[in-house]
Amino acid sequence: MKHISYFAAVALTGAVSAQPASQAPWMTGEQLLRLITYASLPGARSPEQDMDSERARLYIDGVHDLSEGKSWCYSARYRPGREALQSDVAYWLRQMPPTQLKRNASELIVEIWRKRWPCADRGREK
Repeated sequence: MKHISYFAAVALTGAVSAQPASQAPWMTGEQLLRLITYASLPGARSPEQDMDSERARLYIDGVHDLSEGKSWCYSARYRPGREALQSDVAYWLRQMPPTQLKRNASELIVEIWRKRWPCADRGREK
C-alpha cells in the first residue's frame, strides 16, 4: 500500500508540475537591441558588455544559419557578409516601434532579411 501511495504522489506531482510552455520569447527584439548597442559604445567596454555584444552576434549568426535559403535568400547580385547582416539587423531594429520590439527577436530578424532578400528573387544558386 505504501508503494501505491508513493507512486500516486509522484504521478500527481508530475501532473501538477506539467504546465503549458510559456509563450514568452527567450530573446525579444528589445533585449537584442540592447545587446547590440554595447558593440557600438565608444571607448572601453566592461567584460559584461563585451560578452553581451558577443552573445548578440552569435544569436544573429544562429538565426542566419537556421533561416538562410528557407525564409530568405541571398540575391544573385549581392551576398552580404556577417558584419553587413548584423548592421542591417541593428539598423532596422532601431527603426521599429517599442511594441514591435516586444516580439521574438528571431522572428524580427527573419522579417527584416525576408523583406530585403526574398527567396522569389533568387536564381538557381544559393
